[in-house]
Amino acid sequence: MSRLSAAQRHVSRPLALALIVLMMGLALSWLVSQLLVRTEQRALEVRFRAEAQSVTGQLARSVAQDLGALRAVSRFMALSTSVSASEFGLFVEPYLGTFGGMAWVRLEPALGESRMRVRYAEPGGSRGGFVGTDLTADPTRGPVLRRALQRRGPATSATMPLRGDYIGEQGFAMAIPVFRPGNDQALGFVWGTYRLKLVQELLTRLGEEHGFVLALEDEGGKTIIASGKVDQTGLSTYFQPVLIGDRALTLRVNAANGFVKKGDWIDAASLWGPGILIPALLALLVYVLANRQRYAEALAASRARALTQSEQRLRRIFHAIDDALFLVDARWSVRKANQAGEALLADWRVEQGEAVGAFAGVAAQAGLDEAITALLAGGEPFHLDRVIDGRSYAVSGVPVARDSAEFDDVLIRISDQSEQRRTLLELQDTRAYLGNVLDAASRVSIIATDAKGTVELFNRGAEHLLGYRADEVIGSASILHFLVDDEVDARTAELSDELGHAVGRFEALTLVAERNGMDARMWTHLTRDGILRQVELTVTRILDAQGAHVGYLCIGVDTTERRAAEAALIRRDQLLSKLSERVPGLIYQFQRFPDGRAVFPYASDGIKAIYGISPEAAAADAKVVLERIVAEDMPALIESVEESSRNLSLWRCDYRVDLPQRGVRWLRGESSPERQDDGSTIWYGFISDITEQKKASDQIALLASVIEANSLGVLIVDACAADMPLIFVNSAFEHMTGYARHQVLGKNCRFLQGGDHLQPEIETLRHMIAERRTGRVRLRNYRQDGTPFWNSLSLTPLTDSQGRLTHYIGVSEDISDRVEAHHALAVSEEKFRTFFESSPVGMALIRHSDGHFVDANTAFCQLLGYGVGELRATTLAMITPPEYAAQDSELINELYRQQRYGPYEKEYLHRDGRRVPVLINGFLMPGKEGGQGLAWCIAEDISEQKRLQRELEHMSITDPLTQLYNRRYFNLVIEREVGRVNRSGVPLSLLMLDLDHFKRINDRFGHDIGDKVLQHFAELIRRRVRATDIFCRLGGEEFLLVCPETDFAAAEQLATQLLQSLRDEAFEVVGCVTASIGVTQYQPFERIDEALQRVDKLVYRAKDQGRDRVAVA
Repeated sequence: MSRLSAAQRHVSRPLALALIVLMMGLALSWLVSQLLVRTEQRALEVRFRAEAQSVTGQLARSVAQDLGALRAVSRFMALSTSVSASEFGLFVEPYLGTFGGMAWVRLEPALGESRMRVRYAEPGGSRGGFVGTDLTADPTRGPVLRRALQRRGPATSATMPLRGDYIGEQGFAMAIPVFRPGNDQALGFVWGTYRLKLVQELLTRLGEEHGFVLALEDEGGKTIIASGKVDQTGLSTYFQPVLIGDRALTLRVNAANGFVKKGDWIDAASLWGPGILIPALLALLVYVLANRQRYAEALAASRARALTQSEQRLRRIFHAIDDALFLVDARWSVRKANQAGEALLADWRVEQGEAVGAFAGVAAQAGLDEAITALLAGGEPFHLDRVIDGRSYAVSGVPVARDSAEFDDVLIRISDQSEQRRTLLELQDTRAYLGNVLDAASRVSIIATDAKGTVELFNRGAEHLLGYRADEVIGSASILHFLVDDEVDARTAELSDELGHAVGRFEALTLVAERNGMDARMWTHLTRDGILRQVELTVTRILDAQGAHVGYLCIGVDTTERRAAEAALIRRDQLLSKLSERVPGLIYQFQRFPDGRAVFPYASDGIKAIYGISPEAAAADAKVVLERIVAEDMPALIESVEESSRNLSLWRCDYRVDLPQRGVRWLRGESSPERQDDGSTIWYGFISDITEQKKASDQIALLASVIEANSLGVLIVDACAADMPLIFVNSAFEHMTGYARHQVLGKNCRFLQGGDHLQPEIETLRHMIAERRTGRVRLRNYRQDGTPFWNSLSLTPLTDSQGRLTHYIGVSEDISDRVEAHHALAVSEEKFRTFFESSPVGMALIRHSDGHFVDANTAFCQLLGYGVGELRATTLAMITPPEYAAQDSELINELYRQQRYGPYEKEYLHRDGRRVPVLINGFLMPGKEGGQGLAWCIAEDISEQKRLQRELEHMSITDPLTQLYNRRYFNLVIEREVGRVNRSGVPLSLLMLDLDHFKRINDRFGHDIGDKVLQHFAELIRRRVRATDIFCRLGGEEFLLVCPETDFAAAEQLATQLLQSLRDEAFEVVGCVTASIGVTQYQPFERIDEALQRVDKLVYRAKDQGRDRVAVA
């Protein structure tokens, strides 16, 4: 019991000390956590007030900016002498998003108190329901207006519901008095209803950004709007006044939970982990130190037991060894011998004992005298082979240090090697036999290595493959010497990545064989002559009789010639595949059997774009292809195939297909048939998509009709023929020259020269043709009847895609009546351009992963103004406007889905910054560069087409003589204006003007002067009407002026002013010119034809009444 109590006391004292240290550490941790929490609470409060002040400033600036709109409108009204309802509406329109409505309230003097009446209001114009309202007695709005007048500044009402488009919203009514400069008498008020929804959205946004709950309170502390519910965060509430007009509202700011969580704040709970862990570790350390003596004693006892056990294990091992062991001292006495040693002494009939020289008999029988004597004298350990009684023994000796002895002992080991030597001789015989067998395999390389890769066997097949002799490599060279370093390094990196640790170079060859027993793969061998050979190398492990791994056997078969033949076949197939991929169409074989079956034995990848199916599906059954053909085209297609099969003639057909993704497309097929021995027919041919060609043909037909209907003579010359004959002239050319079309086609244009061959312009024309350039010349030509006329000829050469000259296009204009006006002719020539210009096609190779240009042809570079080197440092995104980013993303998706995209219209950025419209096509290129896929982009410049389209649109609505709008534009725009009148009731007036005695002007002064009079008249009227008025020439000397938002009185006043302007204006050559004007006002829901007939009759009435007057109705 006393011993147990001492042990308990021994344990309790360190434990009590550890508990005291733990309690003191926990108390200190609690104090530190409380100090940190209070410090961070104060820092959070400071940051909350700073951000609250910032939010208040943002709200005040935003409200002031919104209310600045009312001040801008008040300045506009104060500085304008007269403002109409439409002008007021246009000015306040940008502010109607902030204000639910704005109005102009006029202060009208009256008996007693002045009246405050609404003149204009938006939305609603001058006829809205709010217009005309007297706000003097209005219980809500009247006090606001009077307070604003008294303050001579803005005044604000209490919160009120909004009307009109903002029913359901709340807002403030605000008014600002308007004073003209230098006048203390108020002119009126600008009135606006400020939408509280905008303030609500602003408070919500600011609250989400800063983690606040914001609220706006009125003077009585009532909450008007709030961004959310208040969270309990422990932070104080921040109040700040916000001035809106003359009302001082209060902004209340509360911190939300998101604000408290935002930032790197230390949680008190997070301090308890280290606060508990550190005292606990310190207490544990104290407890361990207090018990270290006990642990040291236990450790010493443990080590003593380990030494005893180790000595016992060594003794057992000494006696368990099969070889004979003797421990001999310097006196040749046997100090110790194991069981095998005692048995050997008995076999050799040697007496055992501890006497001096007892081992001398053994040494003499084994011939060890000299070796042991030398070893006892401090010599080196020895190893000897001896034959005793017909058995082989291996004898070895090593010195063993002996404590407190003058000389060391000697440990002698004697091992019976008779069975091992017999086995070795048998193995040598077997090896010689196997060597002869291996040398006979002269076409197979057999190399055996040790476990480290050193060559131990090198047969004649290996000598024949690698060019080395066996004696040059055995024992000195490694198997890695014959492999290509880069290939070994690549295999090493591959296995390292796969296994997650470093792999040696020799392991790259043997690791799989080590795990699986065998590894067969292709390795590139390097011969003595430096030739690379592709060898299929099989590596297996070599095990000894006990199953231990001793080396590797590498059997290699040379496959260089076989792989070269296979590679040639693969290259041929790849070449055919690449050629077919580059061809924009389908290369195919189509076979039809006598029983009606049909298949596509071969189809290039183009079948995916042409028919939307795979080559494998078409090879299985041709029905999947035929089902895509439009039903209306099937009879003609079947008939053409039948005829080609019967006559073995060339098959050619245009037909349509309906594709799920691309819709209806036009295809053109051409193929040659061959009859087979089994009665089937195979067609070899090509199918291409001609949809764009069809569209182009339609466009060409349209252009041809435009050319035919043109008033200018157009001719086309074949530049490839010897005499450059005419191949086309239009009707205007026939009318201008007097020659019929059949009389001139096939002839050179020189027949128009008559006998006048000495004109210098003819030589200029010849130089233009010789230099193949565009130009314009003025020629004196002769009609068929011999009368001369002046011809302005514009000549443009056309080239094909290879740049070869094919045609000339000439545009002829009879300018006989304007030769004297050479300057006017030069100006007018700028309005005419070539009808046909060849557009070069640009091609570029792009790495679609990052959009970098890899290469580009000259046409593409000229299209964008870059050199090839500059383009290679440029990406597709750098030359594409930002608005096309979404379209480009869709194009890339389409490129991955369908291997191609287009055609699409888009714009590129030229080097000088301008935009170039292009028509693009593209397809995915299967090759790779550095692991990145490439895509072809084909871009065609369509700038000229876009320009011609804009010019045609402009010409279609413009009178060419006066540059006024024509009747077509009038028909387009009058529907819009009439609809406006019918919807809103705004007035619309029509003025028809007809020049007086214009026929006399033409007859007396000529049509040129008449044209100038019309141009002068059009310019005069155009300068005197508004930009919103629509001035059109209906034909001849008849004009029509459409005046939106103009009532009858204003229209009549305008007509009178126009007449007076005509009387005051002197026209060149002809003097004064007058006009008759009819004025009418369109009535809502009236037919426009009725209004036009009415105003036309009014013009005739004015003429009947003596001309130079206005007739109204």
